[in-house]
Amino acid sequence: MLIRSKTLRSVRLVRLLNPPPVTSVDVRAFWDYMCARHNVGVIRKSDSASMKVVAELLDRMGVLARESFLLAHTTVVPIRPVRGIYAPFEPGVPDERWSLWSQIEVCTHEMNHMVQAERAGRWDFSWDYITSSAARAHYEAGAYRCNLELALRYRGRVLNCGTLAYKLVNYGCSNLDCETTEKQLLMTLPAIRKGAMIEPATREAVDWLDERFGLG
Repeated sequence: MLIRSKTLRSVRLVRLLNPPPVTSVDVRAFWDYMCARHNVGVIRKSDSASMKVVAELLDRMGVLARESFLLAHTTVVPIRPVRGIYAPFEPGVPDERWSLWSQIEVCTHEMNHMVQAERAGRWDFSWDYITSSAARAHYEAGAYRCNLELALRYRGRVLNCGTLAYKLVNYGCSNLDCETTEKQLLMTLPAIRKGAMIEPATREAVDWLDERFGLG
C-alpha cells in the first residue's frame, strides 16, 4: 500500500535538512531501534569467521573480491544460528567508505531484506537469493527502493535507477536482471516523487527519523 507523507509542509521541512544532521548517537540509536523491531543483531563483518569463509569462496569463484566483500558490502543472514546483519563498519563510527548518513540508508536497506525474508519464509528467501540471480535482483529492487525513498525525502535527491540497478553486476546478476531491476524502480519512481513510501522498512525508518528530528 502506498503511504503518502503527512503534509507537503513536513516534506519541505525534511528536505531543507539535506540530509538530517545525524550524529553518532543518532545512528547508534537508529540501528538499535531497527534491530529491536526485527529481532536481529549486527555483527562486524571482519570479525566473523563465517563471513571470511564466504569471502574466500566468492573470491575464488571470481564473483567478488575478498576485500570488497568484507569492506564494501553488508550481508544479511535471516536464518539461525548465524542470523544477523554483517556490516563492514561499526554503526555510529564514520569512516572513508561509510558516512553516518549512509549507515542510516544501509540499515534501512538491510532491514527491508529482513522483512522480505519474513514474508517469503527465511529458508525460501535464503535459498532463492543464493541460487537465482533473478530472485536476487527482485529482492534487491525492493531494498534499493528504500534508498530512493530516503534520498528523496531527506536529501531532496532523485537517485539514478540505472546506477542502482547495475550495482547488481557485482552480485552475480546478468544484464537482463539489471535491466529488469531498473524498470521496476522506474515504475515506482513517480509515486515516490509524490511522497509515497512503498517499502515497509522505509516507513519504519521515517517514523523514527521524523520523531527524532521533530518533523512529524
